[in-house]
Amino acid sequence: MGLIGLGNVEYSFKDMAAAERAFHRASEAHPQSDIALNNRAHVLAILGRLADAETAARTAVALGGPSLPEARKTLEAILAQRLKP
Repeated sequence: MGLIGLGNVEYSFKDMAAAERAFHRASEAHPQSDIALNNRAHVLAILGRLADAETAARTAVALGGPSLPEARKTLEAILAQRLKP
């Protein structure tokens, strides 16, 4: 949870690269954390890394868990962004 908190702090400071690193570390340390993966997917999309974002979002959705509705929204937003010309 500490790494998720760190990622959230970095996100609040608009340091997306640092936020992504924290969420990446959190998802590696806790691969079943739907929250870490969803947050990482969101930040990856902001960074323009849409293929990586989609992979993380699909994994978060597959895990289910308490953030499933939010993970679905994240995935839908990423897919919509990937379809833009």
